[in-house]
Amino acid sequence: VSDFDRIVVEVEAIVPDIPSNNDGRVLTTRGVLDHANGNLTTSIDVEIVEPVVTISKTTSLSAGDAGDVTTFTVTLTHTGGVSTGPAYDIRVTDALPTYFAIINGTVTSSVGVVGVVGNATGETTLQLDIATFDYTAAPIVLTYDVALKTTVGYEFPSVNNTAHLVYDTATVGPNGRVFNANSTASIDIFSVPTNAIAITATSNAGTGTAEYDGSVEDVSVGETITFTVTGVFREGTSRPTMTVQLPASPGKLGYVSSRVVSLGATTGSALSVGNAGAVTNVVGSDGVLDNVEFVFGTVVNPGDNVVNSDDELVVEVVAIVLDIAENYVPGRTLRTTATLDYVNSADVQSVDVELVGSVLNVTKVAYEPANTPASGDAMDEMWYRVTVYHTSSSTAPAYDIRIVDIMSQYFVLQGATVAANQGATVSGVGNNVTLTLATLTRAAGPLILTYRAFLNNTVGYDTAAVNNTATVTWDTTSGAGGRFFEISDVATAIVENTPTIKMNVSASSNTETQFAEYISSLEDVSVGERVYFQYEATLREGVSKIRFVCDLPVGTGELEVVGTRVVHIGSKIEGSLLSVGGAGVVTDRDGDGRSDRAEFDMGVVVNYGDNGVSDFDRIVVEVEAIVPDIPSNSPGTSLSTVGTLDHTNGNLTTSLDLDIVGPRLNISKVASEAGNALASGDAIDPMIFTITIYHLSSSTSPAYDIKLVDSMSHYFVLQRASITTNYGSVNFTGVNNTVQVNVPTLTRAMGALVVTYTALLNNTVGYATAMVNNSVSLNWDSTTGTGGRPDSLSDIATVIVESVPSFSMNISNTSNPETGASEFNATVVDVTVGEEVSFQMQVTLREGTSRIRFIQDLPLSPGLLEVVRSRVVHIGSNVRLSPLGVGQSGQHYDRNGDGRMDQVVFDFGVVVNEGDQSISDGDRVVVEVTGVVSDVTSNSEVAFMTTTGTLDYFNGNFTRDIIVEVVEPFLNMTYTGSLSSGDAGDLSNLVFTITHADHSTSTAFNINLKDTFSSFFEIIPGTATISVGGVVSGNLSSDGNSLETLTARFRRSDAPIVITVQTRLNETVVEVEAIVPDIPSNNDGRVLTTRGVLDHANGNLTTSIDVEIVEPVVTIRLYYPCSLRYSSIDVAHACP
Repeated sequence: VSDFDRIVVEVEAIVPDIPSNNDGRVLTTRGVLDHANGNLTTSIDVEIVEPVVTISKTTSLSAGDAGDVTTFTVTLTHTGGVSTGPAYDIRVTDALPTYFAIINGTVTSSVGVVGVVGNATGETTLQLDIATFDYTAAPIVLTYDVALKTTVGYEFPSVNNTAHLVYDTATVGPNGRVFNANSTASIDIFSVPTNAIAITATSNAGTGTAEYDGSVEDVSVGETITFTVTGVFREGTSRPTMTVQLPASPGKLGYVSSRVVSLGATTGSALSVGNAGAVTNVVGSDGVLDNVEFVFGTVVNPGDNVVNSDDELVVEVVAIVLDIAENYVPGRTLRTTATLDYVNSADVQSVDVELVGSVLNVTKVAYEPANTPASGDAMDEMWYRVTVYHTSSSTAPAYDIRIVDIMSQYFVLQGATVAANQGATVSGVGNNVTLTLATLTRAAGPLILTYRAFLNNTVGYDTAAVNNTATVTWDTTSGAGGRFFEISDVATAIVENTPTIKMNVSASSNTETQFAEYISSLEDVSVGERVYFQYEATLREGVSKIRFVCDLPVGTGELEVVGTRVVHIGSKIEGSLLSVGGAGVVTDRDGDGRSDRAEFDMGVVVNYGDNGVSDFDRIVVEVEAIVPDIPSNSPGTSLSTVGTLDHTNGNLTTSLDLDIVGPRLNISKVASEAGNALASGDAIDPMIFTITIYHLSSSTSPAYDIKLVDSMSHYFVLQRASITTNYGSVNFTGVNNTVQVNVPTLTRAMGALVVTYTALLNNTVGYATAMVNNSVSLNWDSTTGTGGRPDSLSDIATVIVESVPSFSMNISNTSNPETGASEFNATVVDVTVGEEVSFQMQVTLREGTSRIRFIQDLPLSPGLLEVVRSRVVHIGSNVRLSPLGVGQSGQHYDRNGDGRMDQVVFDFGVVVNEGDQSISDGDRVVVEVTGVVSDVTSNSEVAFMTTTGTLDYFNGNFTRDIIVEVVEPFLNMTYTGSLSSGDAGDLSNLVFTITHADHSTSTAFNINLKDTFSSFFEIIPGTATISVGGVVSGNLSSDGNSLETLTARFRRSDAPIVITVQTRLNETVVEVEAIVPDIPSNNDGRVLTTRGVLDHANGNLTTSIDVEIVEPVVTIRLYYPCSLRYSSIDVAHACP
């Protein structure tokens, strides 16, 4: 099979440019061979491909202005992954607009420059044709340079340039699909100018930028400010308007001038250099021009690609800081704006100024070289210093400073002393001081002006201070204009018109009163004392108007004016209403009738200046006052006297306190005896009287005019020669019994005034004058001479009249000497019933008069004494006027009405025991009372009987008690018989034995044994015997059957009394026969007791005999003894 076998046919087709033939579509072409027997089919697929070429145009200059060059780069690129076929008939064109100019010869291409339009001179459009651009080929790059023309500028912010690309899909003819693409490059046009405003000048060189914000210019009111506004324009076309807006509120600047300073290299401006801007009042309607506008129209700044002054439009505006209230705020910022309107927009710039201002202060000081502030009086030189200085709030220099000080009429300017610093110009003409200075900066320090002036003689009470004013003026800017300020300061020269006042006590009438009491610094005065107050005023040099007022105290403590006078007026003082010796005016402030105020009105006086202080400048007045004798003026009261110096502009007050003092004396009158501090005595005893007058501790001043008077009473006899005194003199008044002592002054330092004298008690002292008082009177006062507060005291000296007698009582005798004091209480006298006891009462009288009465009270119960007798035993030889004589009985009384006298009274009445200064029996009276111990039941053994003796001596009683105790004999008697049993005719010897019983306490007297024998007995005569005593009866036949013995005294210490007698039983024996009755109770063996009782008057004697019943019956005979009688006394009338 070869080609010989083949039939080949060809069909030419074109891919039409229809929408469905999209890139990438597969087109299938089928071939059919119809060979009769059938068809054979085959096909071939083709894909539609398309080129996708992008164009990109860039510029090397993103922004610029006229004259700037840029390189445009156009890049053709198949889009990777998208472009699938070559591009054919490629043409790139760039028709440059009016803002661009192609730079010929700068066109290049990566595929060569064949077919390039634009490189030839004069060509303004670029074109590049390329036949085929396979999609696998590298990008095609085209570059060319263009320049911006001067037509660029404010109208368009940017200029665009577009490159156009045309290609298709077929190599030949117009049958291919045609594609177009564009790319634009944009260049921003620098049409925005720069705008700046600056302050290029101010009129005050002294203001800078130091205040507040250091970057801001400081300006002061009246200062001019030059604002320069500079616009720097882009090369090309501009249409600028420059506006300067001055600050309008708060704070304002005023328009002064404006001008165009420079147009640079620009052309076309509507304004020329030197032209002024258009000025209007834009802000507010206050008439202040505050807006300046420069309209330049369209200007062209040729491009030279150099930024310099050729590109600038410069304008200038001059403004002034207005003198208005808004600009009175230092530190306030005023902002001026510069607006550059360049059509497309506007640029606003601003510049600030700060308001500053000079704030000055002024001090004017008057002084003396060693004294600030200045003070003085006439002819004193005052120094003045005026200091002007910037305050801390001052922020600018002060300009055109002027100081003026016109001295007042009270001064005399010393023109040669005017001086200043800072190079200021000064003058001192007449009484005027001036200073001028152009500028005072803060750095320069204070401006000081000094000068001196004298005070003249017109200063004084009506010019308490003289003021002088320094006035300072300045403004805020140099030369004319600026804000004007004025300040001033007053320098005060204190006119020393206040005098001084001193007050003192120049004298007082009592020199002894000083400062010792209460408050040591205060003068002491006493009632009645005269006090001299002196007031001394030392006047200032110059004019004074003065009045002295002395106010003495009133109310609690007072003084009274008694005299006034002007003591002294200095020789430099003229015009006084009062002269030396003149009196003040005295008034009574409180209406109590006592003058208590004194006034001295001296009027207006001139004390001519000599710059010295001496008595020439003084006025002295004196007020004489007395301390009146009123209750409130008591010691310890302070008297405050106030001295007032009325010097018209005020009162000077001084006070002087006095302490009221006063004598407080005490008086002591003491009576004594020699060797005995306590005076006591009786008639004719000498009494020593000591009178001591002394100041009490509360006494605060001397005592004056002391008068002591002692008139002795009628009980005394003054011994005139004995009077002594340690101060003063003794004066006799002509009365012998009176003592008088006068002492002018007794100070406390003198100690006590002691007066002594002796007086005798006379015989009239006594019972009626248990003590005799003698009074001394003391009178004194509180000031020497007349006046003063009188005072008095008295004291009594008591002499105890020894009118009390001495009294004693004793037992002078008892009738039984055997009774002593041995029984019971050994200190007590023993007595027995019937015994007599004599009591003696003795009084020893004091010398003088006595009234005495003795009373003897004998005991009543228990125990009883009965008065037997009484008598006056003794009356002393010195005792006169006794109503009773020796031997006379007292008065006997029965106190209890039992019929027994038991009281004796001896009433002697008033007697006088004449004094002889000794004690002897001549001063004594003795009485005696005798009593007997009564035989009564109560006078039993151991009964105590108290006998009371009383001496009534009128002023009192003395009692003395004497106790006696009753003692008694108690005897026992026994007797025995020799015959115990017998019958008639039998003899019996009887023995009687008498003894003291154990409790017997006294001797028995008259022991009388009596025994009358019964008819059963017969006494044998001559047989009776007794051991002590005698047989009275029984020994004689005639005595019969009675036995009696008598023993006078039987002491307890004596041997028993034994009595014997022989008797014979006779038929007269008393016998009692008894029978034992035959009764059942009489049983054999029973004991029967028979008692025999012998009643012997003084008692019973009992005996008994027991018998036993036996058989037969026995007869019992009982014999009774005789009785024994005795007594305890041996007096006839004693009871048996």
